[in-house]
Formats: sequence, C-alpha cells, structure tokens
Amino acid sequence: MSGPAYVIALRNALERDKRPTEYNQPPKGGRSVQISIRLDEFVYNHVEAISKTAGWNRAEILNALIQRGLFDLYEFSHSETVDEIVRKVVPKVAPPHPPASEPNKIEYCRSSGDVLNSFDYPLGHETSRAACLAIAKGLLGSYWQQVDGKPQPIMKVRPLPDFVRVVDNKGEEICRWSVGDLQAH
Repeated sequence: MSGPAYVIALRNALERDKRPTEYNQPPKGGRSVQISIRLDEFVYNHVEAISKTAGWNRAEILNALIQRGLFDLYEFSHSETVDEIVRKVVPKVAPPHPPASEPNKIEYCRSSGDVLNSFDYPLGHETSRAACLAIAKGLLGSYWQQVDGKPQPIMKVRPLPDFVRVVDNKGEEICRWSVGDLQAH
C-alpha cells in the first residue's frame, strides 16, 4: 500500500468494527523530516478525533491525508505544472550518488532483450539514478535526434518497449525500469 491508498487504510481503522479484515495500518515512518505547523482549530479537532478513534498518531494521519491531497492536486493540475514540481522533487528522494559507472546509452527494449531504440546519454548531463530516470521517462516512446547538442523528439515509436535500461560504454547495465515504473513516476 502506498500514497493515496493510506486514506483507505485510515478509513478502515476508523471503521474497524465494520471492516475487521480490511488493511488498517498507518504508513511506515521510515526516513522522515520533522516540521512544525499551525492548524486552524477545525482541522486540529478533526485530526485529534480521528487519532483517538483510529489509534494512529497525528503524523500518520496527516501523512495519509497529505498523500491523498497531493494525488488529487496533481490529478486536477496541468501536466506541465506537475512535471515542473516532480522535477524538483525527484532529485531529493532518489539516491544522490552517481551510478558505479558512467551512463553511455539509454536503450528501449522488448522483454526478449531486443533493442527497439537506443541513443547516446547526453554528455555533461547529471548521472544520478534520478537523472537517468528523468531522461528515460522523457524519451519514452519517441525517436530522438540531436539538434544544437540537445535531444529532440522526431516521431513516436510503436510498440512501446517493455523496459528501459541505461548501459555503460562496455554494455553493462547500470539501471533498469519497466515501462509501468516509468509511467508511474
């Protein structure tokens, strides 16, 4: 369970007697950042009442509600706005270190291993896993060519690949994502 689905787990916790077999656990704490916020009394009183009924702490409740709120916000926003925000967030949540070797090519492949399309990794571009992911996602389903030193789409490719991988100059795989993973990010 992840993201906006935790609101469902929260609902199940609030209605344990009506949903005794449903998943009702709060989001895992994991790595988190502590902040201080001010809530108006209306919201605060709701959070307190939900906490007492569900047995979750305030942070768990706010995380579930915020994740659902972000999901709704992005769903109702223009894709350009969402892309701009996501570009600012991805480098903060992905590992900051570069891969063990330098990326050389991004390959779009079928599950059989056949390469549908391949292009050179942009010289001088950041090489972190997050940067590789951003480039691979942006190029998904397109043929590209270099125009003034920058990759530009020239046509859409069908069929879509099953996975995308980044390889080094020896052809060794550095990282890989399924097309579903790319579309989910």
